Amino acid sequence: MSYSRWINSVWYTYWMCQNKETENRQTALFNISGVATFTAQQLRDDIEHCLDVAMKCNLLGRDDDKEELHSYMLEFLADVDKTYPENKNEYTANN
Repeated sequence: MSYSRWINSVWYTYWMCQNKETENRQTALFNISGVATFTAQQLRDDIEHCLDVAMKCNLLGRDDDKEELHSYMLEFLADVDKTYPENKNEYTANN
């Protein structure tokens, strides 16, 4: 799933597909094309560090670019939480 594309953003971000046997709430991958890939757990543990890593690779490096990227990361985490709820009895669209 794409969260942003270059047509309307400096970022091209998406949920990176991986094997269903290995993907879970912690290992789901958020990809910033051409910049970096982070697991959902890395984003949860230290989203500011992940943003800093991405911004070092961003040629523009503006504060509004960082805020925009932060919103895509949060959207990704919300989707991961819906797909892989902590309480496995919760209903998800992917069941």
